[in-house]
Amino acid sequence: MFCIIACFCISAMVSTYRLLNKNDMDEYVLGSFLYVDAFDCVHIDRECCLASNKVKETKFNGAKFIDTTKFTGRNERLYKDYDYCVKCVSDRNFSKISNIIDRNNTKPAAY
Repeated sequence: MFCIIACFCISAMVSTYRLLNKNDMDEYVLGSFLYVDAFDCVHIDRECCLASNKVKETKFNGAKFIDTTKFTGRNERLYKDYDYCVKCVSDRNFSKISNIIDRNNTKPAAY
């Protein structure tokens, strides 16, 4: 009887822990590259970029890789800011990307 109660308590604690930390476990990790789809939407996860609904509708199946050390947050070709994927760019990762943009835009120009 004690074993059954102990197992039930442990499984309840694990379930509660998973619920409390769901955002941390489901969050994509920001790596060395960002991915931009055909609609200038920035993704952290390449698979998310390739699987986006807009991309499927247009039969476009590619992604532009951008090194985070060179990412400025703007599409210089179109003179506009990029959009960000709501599926794979969390609030925490958007904050990290914003810090990267600030750092890259304040770097002294290389001569």
